[in-house]
Amino acid sequence: MLADTMKVLCIQGSLNRHSHTYVLLRAVFDQLEGVKKGFLDLREIKQEFCDGRDLDQYGEEMKFAAKEIAESDAFIFGMPVYCYSVSGVLKNFLDITCSGMENKPFAIVSAAGGERSYLATADLQKILCYEVRGHPFPRVVY
Repeated sequence: MLADTMKVLCIQGSLNRHSHTYVLLRAVFDQLEGVKKGFLDLREIKQEFCDGRDLDQYGEEMKFAAKEIAESDAFIFGMPVYCYSVSGVLKNFLDITCSGMENKPFAIVSAAGGERSYLATADLQKILCYEVRGHPFPRVVY
């Protein structure tokens, strides 16, 4: 795939109004050149709890997000670290929408507070590698 036709979707996974994750991911987004790009901020998407329904039974905002994901070629996740793991809102979002991420590359940027809290990004890598056979970029920015 040619770089200028590739679409990279940034997905911001914090609900904090003053999110460091947002600031970090937005800086990465602003530096992306030579690709089509999109930005999903989970603070702006009305999410429902994942309860096993098919995607078409969720609200319009979740269906829109799933469509953006399906039309993207790669992803950059902005991941806050809560209790040394993925935020609940990001995990719930992935539980509903991740099928469109099948066999696609992804990278992670993380606003991690503690000395070793960046290691929590391994949880997101594991989710995406096992569930949708995602291809992780080997480095995490934190």
